[in-house]
Amino acid sequence: MSIGDVVYVITLADGLLYLGGRMTVGEIVSRREAVRFCGTDDLYPAKEWIIDRKKAGTPLNLHRRLSPALSKRLRFISPGGKTRGLYFVEGDRLYGQATRGLQELTPDSASLLDQILQVTDPMGIPDKFLTVTEELLENSTGTVKKDAPTTDTDFEPTADLVELERRVSRLRKKKIHSVPPGQAAPASAPTSGKSFLRDPAVKAWVLQNANGRCEVCGAPAPFAGDDGEPFLEVHHVHQLADGGSDRVSNAAALCPNCHRRCHHGQDRDGFTEGLYRKLPRLVRE
Repeated sequence: MSIGDVVYVITLADGLLYLGGRMTVGEIVSRREAVRFCGTDDLYPAKEWIIDRKKAGTPLNLHRRLSPALSKRLRFISPGGKTRGLYFVEGDRLYGQATRGLQELTPDSASLLDQILQVTDPMGIPDKFLTVTEELLENSTGTVKKDAPTTDTDFEPTADLVELERRVSRLRKKKIHSVPPGQAAPASAPTSGKSFLRDPAVKAWVLQNANGRCEVCGAPAPFAGDDGEPFLEVHHVHQLADGGSDRVSNAAALCPNCHRRCHHGQDRDGFTEGLYRKLPRLVRE
């Protein structure tokens, strides 16, 4: 697990899967630090805790249980890269250890859990357990809409800046649930100038993670772009032209003023040092 990962809180009881909520990993801390952050010592004695100081996660609600039909749609990625579903016994009952060792959802499965949260969170915490069925999702009168489909092409690196923005725009409208791997050494494109094949998923993830605010000064994006999304610029701290990677560990979402300051400010070296102190995900290259 890494900073920036999206985590879903689930538990298993009586052969059914319960969905508690969702959060983004902001920090990974010791139990002592978690006690200080939460203001209580009544915490499970885990060695490490994940917290989000922005408190941007969904409400925790373990009264929400998934029907067997929905649980059977979930797919997980194994360490070897293969996908598999949950193990059921007696037809519709989940095996008691069905969730053990599972770490990463497929994008479609993560989208399904997001849809469940979006439909059920406005209902609040019921007096009795709420069983979420496919019919409930289909008949919901909420504002849940399926995102425009993305294609494999949208995830391919490109040196065409116009096409890059098109792909980033499409990806920003479909939540990226795991940190994209990016490229350690992005290839240069065969053009007259110096340009590189950029990974759209990396840029989209960094912009989504910024949530409309400059990651340095904290100011909101100065305006909305043509796609309706908050306009921020993605800056490679170790520049691509100098051998920097195209990864989220080398990229920050900045307002235009802070971005220009990184390149042209008299204090640009010190300002860049401040980026590493402010954003724990950044790695010196």
